[in-house]
Amino acid sequence: MEIKAGGDITIPSENEYEFTNNLANSNPNGIALQAVGTINIFNDGDYGTYSFEGSDGLIFDTQSVQENYSIEMEVLYEYDERFVSPNKLLDFKNRTRNDGLYLIGGSISFPGATGLGDSGLTSGQLHRIVLQRSQGIVTIYLDGEKQFAFADNDSIATYERLHIFLDDVQTVNSVLPGTADSLHITQREFYVGDDLTLEAGGNVDTSSAILSIPGNLSIKADDVKIVATSDVKLADAFVHGDTEISTVGRIIQTSPALRFTGTSSFNASGNINLGRPDNNFVGAMSATGQNVVLSDATHIRLDAVKAGTSVVIDAGGYTTNTANAIVLGLRGDFFADEIRLGNRTGDDVRFNVTTLDSQSRTEYYSDQSIRLLNLSAASSLVASTVSIFDSATATIDAEFNAKFTAPRSISLGDTNTDSVTTGQVTLQSDGYVGFAEDGDARFVGNSIGQFLFVSADGALTDTDAATINARNGLRIEAASVRLGDAESNKFKASATTLQIRGDAFLRQLTNVLMTGNSVIDGDLTLASEAQVLDTFSSFLTVPGHMHVEGNRIYIGDSLTSHLSAKSFSFDSNTSATVLFSGMSNFGGSSQANDAFVFTNGALGSLDSASLNVSGRTKLQATSIQIGKKVQDDFRSTQIEFVSRGRADMEFDRGVVIAGTNEATSLRIATPFFITDADYSILEVQGHSRFIGTSIAIGEKSTDLFETGSLSFAATGSVTFHEDNNMRLYGTSSANRLNLKSPGSITDDQNSEVVIAESATLRGVDLIIGELATDCFDIAAGPSGLATFGTNVNVTLG
Repeated sequence: MEIKAGGDITIPSENEYEFTNNLANSNPNGIALQAVGTINIFNDGDYGTYSFEGSDGLIFDTQSVQENYSIEMEVLYEYDERFVSPNKLLDFKNRTRNDGLYLIGGSISFPGATGLGDSGLTSGQLHRIVLQRSQGIVTIYLDGEKQFAFADNDSIATYERLHIFLDDVQTVNSVLPGTADSLHITQREFYVGDDLTLEAGGNVDTSSAILSIPGNLSIKADDVKIVATSDVKLADAFVHGDTEISTVGRIIQTSPALRFTGTSSFNASGNINLGRPDNNFVGAMSATGQNVVLSDATHIRLDAVKAGTSVVIDAGGYTTNTANAIVLGLRGDFFADEIRLGNRTGDDVRFNVTTLDSQSRTEYYSDQSIRLLNLSAASSLVASTVSIFDSATATIDAEFNAKFTAPRSISLGDTNTDSVTTGQVTLQSDGYVGFAEDGDARFVGNSIGQFLFVSADGALTDTDAATINARNGLRIEAASVRLGDAESNKFKASATTLQIRGDAFLRQLTNVLMTGNSVIDGDLTLASEAQVLDTFSSFLTVPGHMHVEGNRIYIGDSLTSHLSAKSFSFDSNTSATVLFSGMSNFGGSSQANDAFVFTNGALGSLDSASLNVSGRTKLQATSIQIGKKVQDDFRSTQIEFVSRGRADMEFDRGVVIAGTNEATSLRIATPFFITDADYSILEVQGHSRFIGTSIAIGEKSTDLFETGSLSFAATGSVTFHEDNNMRLYGTSSANRLNLKSPGSITDDQNSEVVIAESATLRGVDLIIGELATDCFDIAAGPSGLATFGTNVNVTLG
């Protein structure tokens, strides 16, 4: 069938009641309603409402049998949801039979033909109910959703007089009181044998008819309004103005291209598939169907898209939405050169699963949790009012920048089967953030979360001016990590765990607090403008070098914590305390006001290591050997040590021995002086050797010095006051010598003592140089002078 007109094409067949002051039909030649009982109409401007009591209702009298029609009503009930007695909405006979459309317990039903509908009415809420009969099939909809359908073989749903809100003519009416906002009754069907062509110089309007089109539909007009009871198969369309197409079937495309210049609205109970790539939808689009597919060669602007299942939008240009738009379904797939959705005032974009594929930029804001199936864009911004996560097989690819924002949580890339690659990433959440990158990961912008778990198969870094704030903890797993090393960076983490296959570098504005089990296969640098600490039961293992910077350093000091590093260095404005569970070595450059280094093994130093402590350095280990390598530099104003074995230390400045010191053997060497402090204790089980320009040990009244044997080498004076017997051993030399003991002073059979100027020895027994193999030489000439204490036994060789 082909209909052409130079003006408008209109196919009317509708009775419309808006209840404005009366029950008259809005169409001039339409049938007026008859009232049963009291007429209660409330008028509000252009629209009115009809309210009815339980004994009132309406009659629509056509005086001829109606077999194909559509009845649509907008009704509101105030009822008890526990009320289950039948309440008739439509009676098609003479009110003496139970056939008809009922409200039973809040659900729609047609007793005798079907059960209850899937959806229910809510008390106090306006609902849209539609009953259609076409070619013997009765279909009922509630708020656009199909409830049920049945074949009316006995014609129980045909009528001459239609009773609305009325039942039981012989008894009390069994209908609840309620309110009707509008009523539309379409009386006859406009049936097209096959294809239909509508070509008008003006508008096309079939919205008042029941249009059935078995074949294809072609349209050329200004504005178009089409309502159909069959599938609408668009073979050709060129609409200069606005378009509205509604059907209880499907809306599909059979032509290669459609053009709609104005706004477009498509509503179907079935699927909508307008997915050819050469389509052109110029104005804003709306579509409601089970599955919705829309394509445009250029741009798509969405106004209202609602799908029972899925939405697929494919645009050659950009895809966006209008202000106050509603775009929702179970799944949404968007393909475009650029995607901008959900970023307008008052809009509502919601999908359970989403694919976002753009050639350039993607901006996607959702009013519910986002589950990404795929994301591909040069740069992307994905924001949710709840959470963001991805599916188990998701692919997320942002070539340049990716930003994810969700208040509750973010979880991306956390399965073995998904894939996440970004050029740079920003993560923002008030809750948990989990992000796993399949290559290198680089933070940019302001990232924040209660707890951040970041994983990268490659390196993890940040850009200049990047901000990272892990308020309740940070865990990093990567091939290497370097965060916070630019002056413009702002990196904060309340607690940190690292699993790094290479080197790690972290510089924080706040305390660095290591927690959990951290393993760094390469070198580690921890830097803070505040403190560097660890928690109880923390494990930190560094097979390479560990460098720590902080205003105060205190790590490894717990019976339950574990710290291991091949070598270490530190830089502190105040104190540095580092306690290792095994052996370790000074390496690199270390400095602090005070330092305490503990190892549960040997403590050594590597080539070119340096130590500069303005206060006291305390060392504790099974053995100590530091400062003896090429080009190293060890300086400490005071030194304190406890070694369960030997202690061998070389310093590049004068040394003051302070505190409590122990060793099985001791060697201290410096090109400057060696002395001890008040209240110091030095106890050496075996041999002690001191090398310096001048040496003064034990001469203070409050110190304590005991050693098994003693040797020294000094270009200046040497003073040793021992609190036990004194025994000289090995080779010793000095300019002047002062030895004092409360017991004896002796020498070993192979000892050699050479004093350039003078010697003073005080003890109970002085037995020196008496053996044929030892040597005690003072000044090797007549100027030599030896002084001995009184009341002593002196034996000289």
